[in-house]
Amino acid sequence: MKYVVVDVYALAYRALYGYPELNNSKGEPTQVIVGFFKQFYSKVSNAEQYYPVFVADSAARTYRKEMLTEYKQNRDKQNDSFYKQIDFILQICAEFGTVYREPGYEADDLAACFIKQHVTDENECLLVTGDMDWLQMLSRNVSVLQLKSNHSNVLWTDELFFKEYGFTPKQIIDFKAIVGDKSDNIPGVKGIGEKKATELIKEFGTVENIYKNIVKVFNTGNQQTHLIENEGIVMLNKKLVTLNTDITPLAKPENPLTKERISEIISEFKAYTDANATSDMLEVYLNYRIQ
Repeated sequence: MKYVVVDVYALAYRALYGYPELNNSKGEPTQVIVGFFKQFYSKVSNAEQYYPVFVADSAARTYRKEMLTEYKQNRDKQNDSFYKQIDFILQICAEFGTVYREPGYEADDLAACFIKQHVTDENECLLVTGDMDWLQMLSRNVSVLQLKSNHSNVLWTDELFFKEYGFTPKQIIDFKAIVGDKSDNIPGVKGIGEKKATELIKEFGTVENIYKNIVKVFNTGNQQTHLIENEGIVMLNKKLVTLNTDITPLAKPENPLTKERISEIISEFKAYTDANATSDMLEVYLNYRIQ
């Protein structure tokens, strides 16, 4: 089985900011819906060969917010029409694929949990996101299509990651524990940039091992001092960026398609969006799925 796991909000936000305003005959905004499905089909090469899994952030307060009040506080809240479009996207996706959304958990946790529970060595899995945290899931049979704002998307494999960073995908957790993550409003260690953090991870492997051997860290530019003063932040950061796979078991991903089912999905999509070209594209994709 080949799976594609899609970060719903990643595509939705790109549709919101990258597609022209669209409305249906009732005057309701539809650009996020239309843009989402256009991207889903266009970004994934041979999308019809994969069984689609869609993961979405929960609207409920997450445990990470309990750990760090400022977590993702830099994110703008959208208007109600955006979230209404998200609901419709998830409704359609659930009709031809599998949707996972769990209260208090984020999409990346659900993706990691899905891989742990349902992806074996015999499977192939492609993750589609804009979130660098997902790179920690890279393995021999798991790749990541990282969507970038300048359209220079990167198809990551574990081999490419090691070539670029010089450490393993799992160690990105320790790397980000030191440098932080601006997109999630997670502060890093002041005075230690990505270059030095990379050197530290290559030499010591984990942040725990760095602190066990802190006397071996040269104090050039007060790096050793900065690490000592920010040990609590570093350890908290590691917990924040580590994906949580200890979630309630996720239902097996299976949703067989029939011609009748496809007809119903397309009718529903057309009735809401009035987007004939996009619905035609979606219909072609769905029909390929049952061949």
